[in-house]
Amino acid sequence: MSLTTATPTAPLGTSAEVTMPPLPEVLLAQAARDEALTLWASSLPGASNRRLEVAAVRAGHERELMRIVDRHGWPTVDLVGAKASAAALRILLHGTDLAFLLRCRDLIKTAAEEEGSCSLIHLAYVVDWCLVRLAQPQLYGTAFNPAFGRPYPIADLETLDERRNEMCLPPLAEEIALHRARRLAS
Repeated sequence: MSLTTATPTAPLGTSAEVTMPPLPEVLLAQAARDEALTLWASSLPGASNRRLEVAAVRAGHERELMRIVDRHGWPTVDLVGAKASAAALRILLHGTDLAFLLRCRDLIKTAAEEEGSCSLIHLAYVVDWCLVRLAQPQLYGTAFNPAFGRPYPIADLETLDERRNEMCLPPLAEEIALHRARRLAS
C-alpha cells in the first residue's frame, strides 16, 4: 500500500502528477502545528480569538485524518511508525466529530488487541475520551480537564491502577504529578 498520494496537476489528457508528502510526515507536521498553536493560544492575553484559530486548524487536521482513515484505516505503528501513529492519536483526540472518534476507537481496539499493531496506551486514551464525550466516567484516567488539571470523573477508583497497569500506564498519582509539573512549567 502506497503512503503517498498522486494528484493530477496537468491539463486533461496528460500524465503529469505531483506526489504528496508521505503519510507519516503529514501526521507529524500536523501534530507539531497543533502543539505550537496550542502553546501560542494559551500563553498570551486575549486567548479566546487565538483559540478560535486553533479550533479551525484542528478541524482541518481532523478532516485530513478522516481522509487518511477512509483510505488506509487507522495509522498504526506498522503503517506509519510509532511517532506518526501517536501524532494521529493526538489529532483524533483534539477533534470534535464524536462519530469519527467512536469509529477510530473500534479501529484502534482491533489494531491493539487483535493485531498488536497499535499501543494499548493509545487504546486507553481513545476509550477514555469517548467515555468523557458521552458524559460517562472514564476507565483509565487519561482524560484531564484542562481548566483544572485534574482527570474527568473515573469509574471504580479502587481498581483504577490495576486497569492502568494492564494498559501499560503508570499509576494515576504519577500521571497527576506529571500534569501538575507541565502546568507549572507553562
